[in-house]
Amino acid sequence: VTDNTCEHILGKLHTLLEVYDIRIYSGAGKLQYFGESEDRTCRFCGKKEPDVRFSSKAHAISEFLGNKSLICNEECDNCNNAFSETIEQDTSNMLSFLLTLHSIQGKRGLRKTAGKNFKMSLDKSTASGDNIGTLRMQFDKDFPNDIPDFIKQRLPIDLSNQKYIPQNVYKCLCKYVISVLDNDVLQNFKETIKWINNPTKYSRLPIVAFGNSASFFSAPALLVSIRKNKDNNYPYCFAILSVMNIAFAFIIPFSTKDKYRFTAGS
Repeated sequence: VTDNTCEHILGKLHTLLEVYDIRIYSGAGKLQYFGESEDRTCRFCGKKEPDVRFSSKAHAISEFLGNKSLICNEECDNCNNAFSETIEQDTSNMLSFLLTLHSIQGKRGLRKTAGKNFKMSLDKSTASGDNIGTLRMQFDKDFPNDIPDFIKQRLPIDLSNQKYIPQNVYKCLCKYVISVLDNDVLQNFKETIKWINNPTKYSRLPIVAFGNSASFFSAPALLVSIRKNKDNNYPYCFAILSVMNIAFAFIIPFSTKDKYRFTAGS
């Protein structure tokens, strides 16, 4: 890396810290609760007890991603169940193979992935020392005699049955951010929450970027940035979710603090 490159990166970082209040939340470690624990209002549907109940532990980031410590007090049982069957299920389907491959511990233990032509699971009985066990893959067809060369050419993994709607994954990422925000900024995301709850798909949204993360995360890490000034050239809120060996970078859309939508061509 050249000196000019380092100077450029440090300049961008300095600008970022000037414009944004940045907080990082880790799904590992001590329990951390968000929102009120008494006289609660659900931040997703706006209802209160006794109209809704808050008896379930609502994870701010889905537990299937390895989150054990970030809990949202202000997510009612109805919304919790609805999200688990819709946007969280889509996110789970999208990441299922990687969650099994990296042995991420979810609500029901280690995940098993059943593709269209294979099953994959971790055999913990084979664990020894630092080795957590053998990854087992069972295919529904016979392999040719020359297995090593066949695998080098193309391993026949069919995940087409793990269906998901990409926009639902985006909604789920934004739902994680809404879950950890302070109450004094939640009022700026009423339209965002409507979008998360609405089954309608929007055609013009900011781009979600994802790629390899710099490190491996056995539990999710969420970086949330809230703009401190009124410079509308920057989105009011953006976030980065890092989990396993991948990271998602995304803008939280429909904030009332944004003048632009930050979509392509806007």
